[in-house]
Amino acid sequence: MRWLIYYGDGSTYYGDPYQAPAVNVQVIANEADNESGFTLNHSKDFYIWIDRWYAADQAGMYDYLMFHHGPKMVLFGRTIRDADYWKILGKAGREGLDG
Repeated sequence: MRWLIYYGDGSTYYGDPYQAPAVNVQVIANEADNESGFTLNHSKDFYIWIDRWYAADQAGMYDYLMFHHGPKMVLFGRTIRDADYWKILGKAGREGLDG
């Protein structure tokens, strides 16, 4: 499964999910079997790794930490200026996994 993390400073990351920079996540594109080839996870406080990235609210993040067996990785979203957020979300929507 391919994926790409978009950060608030304009950078992206793809690699070992356990080495991903943990803060300022804005959007995560995950490979999908649809017309565009990807889906976008965004507008959440937390992103959790279970063989792919999932967006989670606070309760979902705690549920993951308490009940998921095996290695865990949590990334943290961050509030940024609206204009910057919409620019990053637009880029992710256009470029998806190729950002």
